Amino acid sequence: MIKIQYNQKSHTEKSHYYYVKNRIENNWKKMKKKAGKGDGQMSKEIQVLTKLRQALKISSGQEKEIIRQIAISPNLRKLIKTQNRWFRLAGPDVNFLSKALTDLLDYDNFYTGLNIKVSGQTFSWNRHCLMTASNTRVCPYCGRQYITTWEGKTTSSCDHYYPKSSYPLLCINMYNLVPCCHVCNSVMKGKPESDTKSLHLNPYMDPSDCLKFKVKTKTVGGIFNISEEVTEIEVIEENIKDEAQRLRAEMSRKIFHLKEVYQYHKREAFELRRALREEENEKYQEIFQNNFAGLSAIHSYAFLYREREMTEEPLVKFKKDIEEQFRG
Repeated sequence: MIKIQYNQKSHTEKSHYYYVKNRIENNWKKMKKKAGKGDGQMSKEIQVLTKLRQALKISSGQEKEIIRQIAISPNLRKLIKTQNRWFRLAGPDVNFLSKALTDLLDYDNFYTGLNIKVSGQTFSWNRHCLMTASNTRVCPYCGRQYITTWEGKTTSSCDHYYPKSSYPLLCINMYNLVPCCHVCNSVMKGKPESDTKSLHLNPYMDPSDCLKFKVKTKTVGGIFNISEEVTEIEVIEENIKDEAQRLRAEMSRKIFHLKEVYQYHKREAFELRRALREEENEKYQEIFQNNFAGLSAIHSYAFLYREREMTEEPLVKFKKDIEEQFRG
C-alpha cells in the first residue's frame, strides 16, 4: 500500500468544498421543484430531510459546517457516527433518508462536475480534477499499475473506501475517494463490504511501510545467491501502531492478493539483486567510471527507482523494499 498526499492540499480542499456546496444547493432546488409537480416519493425524501433539520435544530451557520465535514473531513469514522445518528432519528423513514442523501450529494454527476464561481472567479471541478490532485500515477493498493490522465480524462478508477451504498453521507468526501486501478477496484475488491471490520489499509491515513516486500529463500545464505527458481516474494507487516492497523494490513494482503500477484515479479527481485551485487564490486565500479565519465553507478538504469517517489512509477516501493532487505 502506498500513502497518498494531495497536491496543494488546502487549494484542493477549498475547491472540493465549493463543489459539494454548489452541488447540494443545486440538487435541493431540483428536488423541491420535482416535489412541487406531485412526485410523492421525492416529496417524502424532502419531508424526511426537513424533519431531520428541525430535530437537530440546524442553523444556517451549522449547515455550512456540516457541508464542510461531508466534503473534506478526513475523520471518516466521525462522519459514520453522524450518519448512524441521523438514521436513528429517521426511524422507519431511514430508507427515504438514505435515498435523499444519495440524490442530494449526487456522486454520479461528479464525473461531469460543475463550473463554480467564487469571489468573481470561475473554475471547473470534477472527478478528474480530484484524482489529478491526488498526485499519484500509480495504484496505491497494488503499486503495479499506472493510473494516468490526459485531456481531462483518467484511467483511474475511483474507489469508495467506505462503500457509498452503505454510507451515502461519505459518498462525495474527498478522503473516501481513492484513485486506483480497475483491477484492484473491480476485480480484487468485487462486491463492497459494509462491515467496518473488513477494512483494508487507507492510502490517505496509513503509512506506506505498514506492509513491506521481502524475498524469502530456503537458507539464510540464499539471500545473497537468489535465483528465479528459489525466490519467493513475501508481504510482511511492519511498523504497525495498533491492532486495528494490523487487521487492516492483513485485509489488504488478502483483498488485493498481494503475495500472489507479486510472485510474478520474482524476476525483478532477481535482477535487482544481481545489479546490487555488481554495484558493490570494485572492478565493476572502475569499468563504469572509465566508460561513463561524470556519472556514478547510482544513475545507471537499474537504479532509477531510487530517485522516484512511490507514487510516480510502478514497482518503486517493491524495489526499494527489496533493496532495503539486501542492504540490511
